[in-house]
Amino acid sequence: MPTGQSRLFRCLFLGCLLVALLLPAFSVHAVDWQVRVKRVLDGDTLILERGEKVRLQGIDAPEIGHGGAPSQYFAREAKRELLRLVQGQTLIIKTEEISADRYGRILAHVYLPTKESLNYLLVEKGLAFCFFYKGQNEHKFPHLLAAQRRAMDVRQGFWARILTMDAARKAYLGNKRSKRFHRLSCDFGQRVSSKNKILFSSLKEAFYAGFAPCRTCTPWPMEK
Repeated sequence: MPTGQSRLFRCLFLGCLLVALLLPAFSVHAVDWQVRVKRVLDGDTLILERGEKVRLQGIDAPEIGHGGAPSQYFAREAKRELLRLVQGQTLIIKTEEISADRYGRILAHVYLPTKESLNYLLVEKGLAFCFFYKGQNEHKFPHLLAAQRRAMDVRQGFWARILTMDAARKAYLGNKRSKRFHRLSCDFGQRVSSKNKILFSSLKEAFYAGFAPCRTCTPWPMEK
């Protein structure tokens, strides 16, 4: 097995093992896991008091730059709002909803004591966008997408700039299987099979359909 595939297999195995080991610790018959946050890394990732890293499932927030690299537009605003929402709160994670990614992070929908979903609130406020992954609580995706469409319609949060920049008027190539979209010049986009290809006339059309940008060719602007 090639080294890259072997590393991916180990990450997936360790991630699944992490979830399997954590679940009994919460409670044998647990439905809700009561947690508090030690640190907010960015607009979609939390470090819990016990040290677990939780990635908010089904969404993606602009990336914070590290090592001197610039941050993506609205990354700091997203992090600041997530910190405001969770600070001093005892949050809820439904253990039957969690999974793990290839990096060993817990993937979850995280709820405030009011039962409001952090994932949903961040999308509704225009601080994060829908990020579909097959098999990960797909039944929640339509609700996240509805919130995203409402945020787009009123230009909430980052949408005020994202939907009016020059890149917003260009066409993009979508992959119906992965729900990612690419610039027309992107090598990854060119590899999409004809049966999975869909052409979007604008950035708004791609996001409105629930597609998320390819990380390699993303048109997302950087902070100035």
